[in-house]
Amino acid sequence: MQTLPQKAGPAHPQTLRQTLQQNCRLSNHSPNEPWLAQIFAAKAVRTGGVVRRAVRDVEREVGRARLMQEVAARGFHLIECGGQFVIVCRTSDLVVHL
Repeated sequence: MQTLPQKAGPAHPQTLRQTLQQNCRLSNHSPNEPWLAQIFAAKAVRTGGVVRRAVRDVEREVGRARLMQEVAARGFHLIECGGQFVIVCRTSDLVVHL
């Protein structure tokens, strides 16, 4: 009777960063796209919450225009205040009260 070779132990799952970097290499995106993808992979995005990032970090990693493009493509809202970008992850109307 033949025995089948034993499989090695369970593969260790890749971290989100490793997966994004690998996908980035395979699809020829710029090196900063994983950073942007990581923002929109946050739980707050999926649940309609808010995400914030420092303006200086955005400008260093992907640029203001690229963030604005991604926010607009999703129909979300982008607010800049006090050196922070605040992304409201909802497509409904936004009302600001003073």
